[in-house]
Amino acid sequence: MPVKLRIKSVKIGDGEPTCIMGVVNCSPESFYPPSVKLTPRDLAKYTLNLVEDGVDIIDVGAASTAPPSLYPAAKYISEEEELNRIESAIPIIRDCTSLPISVDTMRARVAERALRLGADIINDVSGLKKDKKMLKVISDYSPYLILMASMKEAGDVNSINEMVLSLKESLKLAVEARADKSKIIIDPGFGFGKSADLNIRILKNIRTLKVFRKPILVGLSRKAFIKKIIGSDQDADILTGSLIATTIAVLKGAHIIRVHDVKEAKILSKFISKYNLID
Repeated sequence: MPVKLRIKSVKIGDGEPTCIMGVVNCSPESFYPPSVKLTPRDLAKYTLNLVEDGVDIIDVGAASTAPPSLYPAAKYISEEEELNRIESAIPIIRDCTSLPISVDTMRARVAERALRLGADIINDVSGLKKDKKMLKVISDYSPYLILMASMKEAGDVNSINEMVLSLKESLKLAVEARADKSKIIIDPGFGFGKSADLNIRILKNIRTLKVFRKPILVGLSRKAFIKKIIGSDQDADILTGSLIATTIAVLKGAHIIRVHDVKEAKILSKFISKYNLID
């Protein structure tokens, strides 16, 4: 049976064009400054630009989840600060578009507030393992979920085996919280301090995740390991490396790509879809 999911007007799954999730950050400590929008005017303008470029889902984050060992600016942000940022951002984004909004958070209070303000998706990079109160939010609101492969903390998966095992555990937690199984998306968890070798092994083995019969999301955009592989920190080179890795992921079965560069990702999606390049 083919993988199929619909979030509002956005169709995701086998046989559908690759779904593009555009990143918006309300956190000045985030690793990619062009995605950071701190004023209402800048946030609204950026959102409208993403929509014009062809984004399908907008993923908003208010606290960086990047490892400080790689990105020293990615400092700890209190729950109150993250909450305040989300409360300011989501109404502005929602006023600009009716597209699905995802909130990138591991905190239950932030997730709940975001859902009340109009978000549709919880994107939890801990796979529901960081904040146990998240399970009640799922039970109460039945949102769409993105579960990233994490044993206990984001970035602690050290093998393909652990990636699969951690996702099984996260799915079990979601089901126990009475999540709607048809609303769950899985993420193998590229980056987050993993070695370049492990990231490449995950990339080569994305089809392993087909066993879950869930839409697969990948976030390869501008990750540190890509800089290491291409041996450059030049913006154009990093974009090229990101697009190459993302194309490989799509050809191997990824349904959703989380990106900073929506216009370029849209070209990638159209090309693959037009010529039916996915086996």
